[in-house]
Amino acid sequence: MSHHLLLHLAGPDESSFPDLETAARIARNARAELPDYTIEIVVQGAKVKSLLNDGDSAPILNSLVEAGFTISACANSLRSIGIERKQLVEGALIVSAAVAHLAKKQIEGAAYIRL
Repeated sequence: MSHHLLLHLAGPDESSFPDLETAARIARNARAELPDYTIEIVVQGAKVKSLLNDGDSAPILNSLVEAGFTISACANSLRSIGIERKQLVEGALIVSAAVAHLAKKQIEGAAYIRL
């Protein structure tokens, strides 16, 4: 049986907390305790700006992807802010709507934590 943990990084504004660094720390801590889980960070709202390949968060994102974490960005949020796929860090996935993706994964049995 496959286990899935969703960490939801969202926010209506550009407040500094929670941020991608916090999400990364929480994801790594979860991996230490749940080594068999697929861990996905779903990024929504203004927080999608933290997924830019030329941003300060790029090294954090690259290390997460290399370590096997899934990073998903909300397409609706990207569109609202005017960010194109090619601007995101390599390895980031895009889901059409974060809310629908989160609901579907929870229906399938994933654990959910809002950061």
